[in-house]
Amino acid sequence: MSDGVAIPAWLLVVMAALAVWALYEHAVAPALRFLVTHPANQVIDELGERLRIGIRPFQRTKRQALIHSLLADGRVQAAAEKYARENDLTLSAALRKVERYAREIVPAFNAYLYFRIGYWIGRWIARSLYRVRIGYIDSEGIAKVGSDATVVFVMNHRSNMDYVLAAYLAADQAALSYAVGEWARIWPLSALVRAMGAYFVRRDSKDELYRRVLERYIVMATEAGVPQAVFPEGNYILDKDRIEGHNSAIHRENIMADYLFNEARFHDPEAAREHLEATRWPNGPVCPHCGAVDRISKLQGKAHRPGVYDCGHCRDQF
Repeated sequence: MSDGVAIPAWLLVVMAALAVWALYEHAVAPALRFLVTHPANQVIDELGERLRIGIRPFQRTKRQALIHSLLADGRVQAAAEKYARENDLTLSAALRKVERYAREIVPAFNAYLYFRIGYWIGRWIARSLYRVRIGYIDSEGIAKVGSDATVVFVMNHRSNMDYVLAAYLAADQAALSYAVGEWARIWPLSALVRAMGAYFVRRDSKDELYRRVLERYIVMATEAGVPQAVFPEGNYILDKDRIEGHNSAIHRENIMADYLFNEARFHDPEAAREHLEATRWPNGPVCPHCGAVDRISKLQGKAHRPGVYDCGHCRDQF
């Protein structure tokens, strides 16, 4: 005969918990990772030949690895030490704050969500609300951009729909990374924003430690060749000479970080638009449809928004 063995209830609970954990660690978690990463990897393979600017290894890096890279960055470490001294904190407390900032900023790009879901949603929304067309493409200029270059798109900004329109129109060229304000840091929108490769910023933050963490992330992304998109929002104009005077990725990205934090230079949208027109057309407007430089008139009146021109040659507007 065999006697039964009595097992204490607490031991049974512990054994059951360990069994559940083992099941999750060796079966559920790998399955979930496969379901998430396999479609994304398939999309990356498909888009490898089609995209003008390919998906960078930085964008495929796990989010946790990017966070650790930020934590280990020398300048971030120096900023944390300075912050700890100035605020009478331990270094570990300052580094915990750095980690919190890093987790807030760093995206979790997913190519499947960007190109298979986000693209089609953006396409449907854009075409439902607008008559979308591209008036001018600088094919010659685009051809000169190296495949390993870091491209920064600077665009006028009128509404949050600009994010959708720009991503949709550039989807055959690159996967854009945006700076998104705190308004989008609500779940589940925040998770979707991160999956689309965007990063969050606190534009009104005066915290030097936060600013350093954000700056270093942007520098890392730019040095890795991630295409960036900047919206001056009609009120901020980057100085042309200053941009042309910087050639390294770090310097270009310092300009972006400066835009994210500083106040507008133009508080009048009309002045900002006129400055952009003078920069683009120093000798007067040029029709992007036919290339004409004469018989171009500015449309006036309530029926037209400011800055619309009519070409007397091709009869198109721009």
